[in-house]
Amino acid sequence: HSFPADRKSAGLIKDQKSGVPICLADAEDCDKAGALTELLALDSAGGLLALERLGESGNDGPAATRLYAIRLPLGGDADASAADGEPPRLEKRLLAELEALGLEPEGLEGMTLGPNLPDGRRALLLAGDDDFAKKADTQWLMLALDLGPTP
Repeated sequence: HSFPADRKSAGLIKDQKSGVPICLADAEDCDKAGALTELLALDSAGGLLALERLGESGNDGPAATRLYAIRLPLGGDADASAADGEPPRLEKRLLAELEALGLEPEGLEGMTLGPNLPDGRRALLLAGDDDFAKKADTQWLMLALDLGPTP
């Protein structure tokens, strides 16, 4: 499969056994080194949360930490794309850049859903370890998440 010429960058997700493309994803921030640090399933309909870190702390400033909502193409959407001969598109939407919220995350590598909050939102717990460094701290953050429809 080839990518459309007007797209800056894209990622192709393939089946590990067959190598057959199963999903096409737009890549954001292509000019930066990004890393997926955690992926959390939200529901059985293909909803995911992705925690990504762009860059590394200490190299040209602090890393940017972003939280994305992702929708995997399942069922009818995937079947329709397969009929066209193209892999289905992965939907990805930026929910938050943690630094823009006034947070100073360091090395966040874990997340899980916490309890339902009184206002109807859901707690999202984020964890970062100190990587055995004396200058870093283990970090715990809790955000309130509105789990409306993912992208």
